[in-house]
Amino acid sequence: MRSDMKKVLCESPRTHSADGYHDVRQKENRGDLEDLPYFQGMRRPYQDYTKDFTDHITPLIRYMWSCVGRPYDEVWSEICQTVPNGNLMDQHLLGHARDEIEINTYMVGDEVFCHGTSRYGSIRSKGLYVDPRDGIIRSSVEDRHSLYGYKDKTIYTWHRGYHYVKGEDGILRPATSPWRDPRTNHMTIKPLDDDTDALLLGGIWYMVTYAQVPPARIVAFIVDGETKRKIVPEQRMDAVLRTNVYSDDWYYVTKHQMTSNELRKHGLTND
Repeated sequence: MRSDMKKVLCESPRTHSADGYHDVRQKENRGDLEDLPYFQGMRRPYQDYTKDFTDHITPLIRYMWSCVGRPYDEVWSEICQTVPNGNLMDQHLLGHARDEIEINTYMVGDEVFCHGTSRYGSIRSKGLYVDPRDGIIRSSVEDRHSLYGYKDKTIYTWHRGYHYVKGEDGILRPATSPWRDPRTNHMTIKPLDDDTDALLLGGIWYMVTYAQVPPARIVAFIVDGETKRKIVPEQRMDAVLRTNVYSDDWYYVTKHQMTSNELRKHGLTND
């Protein structure tokens, strides 16, 4: 384990660390020359450039997985030498190291089970564990990437105010992931132009044009000789949803079923 693992995991670079002294001086709002101090210390321009506490746990995870096949006592000894548990940061890092591996394991027949503080049962598909027979660190899965959500290969895209899942064919389908933005369109589309989309409805592709409702108008009128004004929003009928849409919202202007030539041109087929 590298000796500076604590800095790697918990310290982010100082803000504007790449700026030199003269660069900082040039960026300052210096104001009038008469208002500037006669002298300025070398550290003063950097007094607001501090380091932040953060969690970069991936290096620790990589180290733990590189120790598969080694005795757990030996690995934990190396960790404790680097992180001696002398302060809150050390305890924080040791907690992450404990969370990455199951040590309270036991045998039931030929299968390994764990009995930890947060989970218990079969060790299958749970990551790293200590073999109770010989104390060796082993893995219950071949690829650690399958255990972490940040390895999601799905391509999400933003189109006309909604989130979609983009396929290799360029078709945008509804994003079903629960942690994605709630503004997820339930329609399947394929962008064709700046204001034109192909829209799938009932297994049939339609070509639709898209536009934004004009902004609201300010109307002046006279009441008892006094001029008053009110805001009147514009209103349009959506050609697909068949509902009224108001100022600054997007809506479908026109809709027609795509011809066979249009389907072939854009690589689409009806169901």
